[in-house]
Amino acid sequence: GQSLRSVLAKLDSKQQALVLGHAVPMPVVVQIRPYDEQFYREIGDIDWQEMPDADVFAEAEAAKMDLGF
Repeated sequence: GQSLRSVLAKLDSKQQALVLGHAVPMPVVVQIRPYDEQFYREIGDIDWQEMPDADVFAEAEAAKMDLGF
């Protein structure tokens, strides 16, 4: 009770989350990351409208090949 209260009091509400549940033997504090331009670049959210048409078509062909078409 008291230790959980202490952990909750120390959390940075905008940058940290507390993970707990049946499969987690003890509460774990995790650092989250912001959903900014760098995040979307790193996960592959591409702004297709900013790319030249030739690059978009090349990516589309590669995606079709990956799917077996």
